[in-house]
Amino acid sequence: MTSGFSTIAGSVLIAYINLGVPPQNLVTSSVMSIPASISISKMRLPEMEEPVTRGTVIVDRGEKEEDKP
Repeated sequence: MTSGFSTIAGSVLIAYINLGVPPQNLVTSSVMSIPASISISKMRLPEMEEPVTRGTVIVDRGEKEEDKP
């Protein structure tokens, strides 16, 4: 949600392109703002607990024990 609010809306993107702004610059700045917004949100509201994805993550692939090689 944070990253979605940091990028440019499609209608505004088209309006800027129609005004003569190069589309490559707009798309580049929009993509670059995604990791920046995540890092700013982590600084403003840091995680205090241990993250779920820290260490070993066990993914249930739906395999049964007898189907494993």
